[in-house]
Formats: sequence, C-alpha cells, structure tokens
Amino acid sequence: MFPNAYSASFFYNKTLLYLIAGANNSGLPQPQTGITTLVVCKTDGAQLPETENAFLANILKAVGLPGNQVQIVPFDLQKGKLPIATLLRNYRAKKIITFGFQPADLMLNITPQLYMPFELGETQILLADALNSMENNKSNKKALWEQLKQMFGI
Repeated sequence: MFPNAYSASFFYNKTLLYLIAGANNSGLPQPQTGITTLVVCKTDGAQLPETENAFLANILKAVGLPGNQVQIVPFDLQKGKLPIATLLRNYRAKKIITFGFQPADLMLNITPQLYMPFELGETQILLADALNSMENNKSNKKALWEQLKQMFGI
C-alpha cells in the first residue's frame, strides 16, 4: 500500500495530527479573514512586551507583509501546550512562524531544527528562538533573515 516505511509513517502522523486538532483552543484569538501568515510568539502573559512587539514589527516590515495578511498570536505556555494541528486547522495560514516554542510545545512528532522551514500539508512552518533572546544575537537574526527571504521570495 505504501512504497516505503517513511511514507506510511508520514500518513499515519498526519492523520493523528488532525485527530488532536481540537485538543487545546484556550487562549487563542479568533482567526482573521484573509491572513496568509500566522506569527505565534511565546509570552509570559496576554501580550508581547513593547520591545518584543517593536522588534517583531521590524521583522514583518523587512519581509514586506501587509498588516492585513498577518495575524500575531501571543500564547502563554502556562495555559498548556499549543498543538500545531490546532493552528493549521483554525487559521489555515500558508505560513506559520513561531518564536520561542520547542517542538514538544507544539506537539510535533518530528524534531525540526530552528531556522529551518519545513512543511506540513500545504503550510510552511519556521521555528525560531524567542524574540527577547534573538534581539541581541546577530547570528540568530542573520539565520532568521536568510530563511525568511527564502520563505517569502525576497
């Protein structure tokens, strides 16, 4: 039925991914219409601190994303894990960028590298360090910028 074990495991994992999609919706804002990119930031509260918000605004401006095509979702991990399946199903964005999350926080069965985009279904996903730790780290900023240029065709 499957040409190799990898394709069978991918099908199996993808199927399970959508079964747990409703596992955790608490703390997520309603999806905005017309968004193409979802940015999820790990926070210690309901909002991003002003310095991180300004840094993120600069990143989005450099990529050239219009404000009506991106939705920023701050998420406090104190409320529980945030299944990537929930993000995929609820927001239906073509690109998801996360700041400060580990694969286990997103309930991923794979271990992607930071700053290396991967695809789930039709969605490109990029995991990056937390905004506050990246702001003063030139090598991480450079790695992020290189991948964002590739993701957005700059």
